[in-house]
Amino acid sequence: MPHPVVLIAAISLMAQTAGQNPASLPATPAETRPPSAAPTPTYAPASSNRVLVTGDALTFEILEDKELGVAAEPQMLKVQSDGNVVVPYLGPVAAAGKTLTQLQTEIRKRLEAEFYHTATVRMSLNVRAGSLYVLGEVGAPGRREIPADEVFTLTRAIASAGGIGKFGNERKVELRRKKSDGSVEVTRHDYKRILKERPQDDVELRHDDEIFVPSKLISF
Repeated sequence: MPHPVVLIAAISLMAQTAGQNPASLPATPAETRPPSAAPTPTYAPASSNRVLVTGDALTFEILEDKELGVAAEPQMLKVQSDGNVVVPYLGPVAAAGKTLTQLQTEIRKRLEAEFYHTATVRMSLNVRAGSLYVLGEVGAPGRREIPADEVFTLTRAIASAGGIGKFGNERKVELRRKKSDGSVEVTRHDYKRILKERPQDDVELRHDDEIFVPSKLISF
């Protein structure tokens, strides 16, 4: 019978050899290995009361498709000039004038009515897009692109056009916005007051808006 000390030494040597030789250990099944440390995408909750407008870009995915490997990455949907987004399986769906929550709910219901027993739809507003015009008594009148990484407001649009000129009426700045029926809605804004006293009154602009700064009746 082997001496106890010799037996213990042999067991210790076997353990060290196994530790240095990973191939000698049973392989971990691929499905049980921890996932790679790739960053997990984050999504803005679809709870904003802000309505969608032409030019908005949305991320869209159906989690059931993702789990089955049908669609690996979220898709990009854009609110087109007719106010629709083209949704996989459904085709054109009216989006302009609705909140993200309303649109998401409508798409989920239609998918469940026609294609899925349960459809988990995930959407988020990605960027604002489009362009508008700043005209009248400003330093550099003309077309302005709406930045993708910020909320573009009336004051920022005027600043991007060189500010209000010497003869501009900063108390009666006009915002001209096209409505769905083709008519134009005109609202007037006190630019000077917004800057000095009422920043909360600044207006978020949309694609195809027009800012017009009129001249003062009397200039000094």
